[in-house]
Amino acid sequence: MSEVGSADVKAFFDRVSSQWDTMRSSFYNSGVVDALAARVGVGPTMTVADVGTGTGFVAAGLGPLAHRVVGIDNSARM
Repeated sequence: MSEVGSADVKAFFDRVSSQWDTMRSSFYNSGVVDALAARVGVGPTMTVADVGTGTGFVAAGLGPLAHRVVGIDNSARM
C-alpha cells in the first residue's frame, strides 16, 4: 500500500470540487448536520471552526445556530 500525502489529498479535492456536493450527499445530508449541532450543543454565543469545509455545506447548516462559523479548507477550488 502506498502512502497518501497531503499534496495527494489536496489534488483529489481540487479535482472533484465541482462534483463534491453530489458526492457528499451520498455520505451525509442536513440530518447529519442537525445531529452534529445537537450533539455538540452549538449555540448563539459560539464560534465554530469547520476544518475541511469543502463547499461549506456543514458551515452553512451551522451558521444560523452559531454566532460565527469559520470555514477552512486546503483546496482553494472547494
